[in-house]
Amino acid sequence: MRDLRFVAHIDILGMTSIVERDADVAWELLSGLVAVREQTENYKIDFIDTKDRVAIPDVIKSVTFSDTILLFSKRSSDRDLRCMIILVAEMFHKALCRCVPVRAGISFGKFYFNFEKSMYAGPALISAYRAGESSQWLGIVLSES
Repeated sequence: MRDLRFVAHIDILGMTSIVERDADVAWELLSGLVAVREQTENYKIDFIDTKDRVAIPDVIKSVTFSDTILLFSKRSSDRDLRCMIILVAEMFHKALCRCVPVRAGISFGKFYFNFEKSMYAGPALISAYRAGESSQWLGIVLSES
């Protein structure tokens, strides 16, 4: 099942209202979120228990559109899940340090993508989106999947 992956949906809480109040502030927040993505997308993670060193770009891909960062794993291994959880937690932390109010949902399931045509779809994306959106607070939610 090569299309089974871990998917994370991270977005800025209340972005529509922020844009309506002050587009300049919204742009600053979005710029801060993108800076967080750029800062973390090339991390390397050392797992003490397995003595593995994992480069995030080898395991997880990221895409930004509007006020959303979409992360998805290349595969569906335990190592991929561990990397996803660590990366999302680190992005959440760094966003908060920049005063960017984010929420995130993480799920597992079918997810398809085509980078060249900027196409992303699947039940795992919907599940991650719904998990994060349903929280209505700053935080990270894992879907039941």
